[in-house]
Amino acid sequence: MAAEDVYRKLRITDSIYIEGDLTVLGDFTFGDVSTDSLTVNGKLILGTATTNAINVSVPMTSEQGWNVGVVLQHGSMAVPLDYGTVAASDLVLMETSVEAIATGQWVIGQVNQLSTAGASTGYFLGGYNYILLNHNAGAGIAFYSEVDMSGTSAFGGNVQGLFSEMIVAAGSVITGAGKISGLTVEMNVVATATVANPVIGIEVDMRDVKVDCAGEMIGIKVTKAGAGNYLDYGLKFSNQFENVTAVIGFDLTQGNVPVAMLCETATATLTTFAKFTNSTGAITNLFDFTSYGSGEGEIIEKDANAATDIWGKIKIINTDGAAGYINVWSTPN
Repeated sequence: MAAEDVYRKLRITDSIYIEGDLTVLGDFTFGDVSTDSLTVNGKLILGTATTNAINVSVPMTSEQGWNVGVVLQHGSMAVPLDYGTVAASDLVLMETSVEAIATGQWVIGQVNQLSTAGASTGYFLGGYNYILLNHNAGAGIAFYSEVDMSGTSAFGGNVQGLFSEMIVAAGSVITGAGKISGLTVEMNVVATATVANPVIGIEVDMRDVKVDCAGEMIGIKVTKAGAGNYLDYGLKFSNQFENVTAVIGFDLTQGNVPVAMLCETATATLTTFAKFTNSTGAITNLFDFTSYGSGEGEIIEKDANAATDIWGKIKIINTDGAAGYINVWSTPN
């Protein structure tokens, strides 16, 4: 009679060593207290399809790493794992690479869902990427998103490298001093730091648009769809700008730009193109044309009659192509 037919239960009170393979056809339960651990010196390979490859079905309460309960841990912020010099190839700490065909379904790489179980005074972070740069480095990117498109493809929806959606459900009452922001970029450069690099809050680099696309090619676009939606400002600069050259700057030294700023209207009514108001402060110069060259005649033209005190004139072209002028006097008149 085979051993598996005789020994229905086997209890071992001491250590057991197995030099060959171990196959468990049923469930395998390890440990009876929280201090027990399973150490795998080789690889843990899951070679059979399963609904949940690794399933944590009970709350984890251990305090480790970043002084929080860590469910899955690979090193910690208090004691990081030192991999030494990475030179031969890239070091990838976690990789997920799959192929699939979605028929009306989503193929999602990772889902992080955090829900409040009650009133809270703490904070919730769906994801946290932290890079500590204390030495020279080629680059440091906290989050990198890339979408590659090739072949002949037709997309029924949008293709976006980064998408953020904020939803306030109907009937909700949202209060408090905090703001609701789809994207917030915060730059903290302390007063004693020395920085020789450009500091940019948001940069859109359209460096490799080398074909004339059928649609518009826009660096930044703010869309407000629907007549019933509310929007105070499409773009607003607020708070103090004490040490600043200009609130909005156009650096056109790298190439030719036909129009620096364009305002178009179709069926909508444009009440005021530009409005300058001030309450307690003062506006020194509404417009300041410090210099211009011979190639900028469409923007401002210097008067050819030197006998007059007209320093120049601003040229305005009507929709029918006719030109009108606003004189700029060198002395008050």
